[in-house]
Amino acid sequence: MKKLIIISIIALLAAIPFSKANAQYTIPAYDVQVTVNTTFEDSGFSQQNQDREERAMTVDVEDEHRGTGSAWAYIVIYQLNGDLSYGPFKVKEGTPFQITLDNELWGVKVTGASEDCSMSVWEE
Repeated sequence: MKKLIIISIIALLAAIPFSKANAQYTIPAYDVQVTVNTTFEDSGFSQQNQDREERAMTVDVEDEHRGTGSAWAYIVIYQLNGDLSYGPFKVKEGTPFQITLDNELWGVKVTGASEDCSMSVWEE
């Protein structure tokens, strides 16, 4: 009986999906290799951003095999409080994506990406 309980617990733990296995990075972040569900989020520590009414967020993609020009990613820009989101947008290598945002905390979620795609996200 004891053996059956232990085996059942192990089987249950093995069956639980680990949804937090996706990478999360703090903005700014540079040259991060991305996959679907990679996220970048404001840390909330920048007083400079809270003092301005709006700011520009830039997302740039690049192929890990520098110079191929074929990297792309689909992204969604979202408020961390869940009230608002923009996108999806397709960002291509060589054409940085820029969006003007208010002083709320924002994030970027990758919903699709080319193989070996790296991404940089920063605010100005």
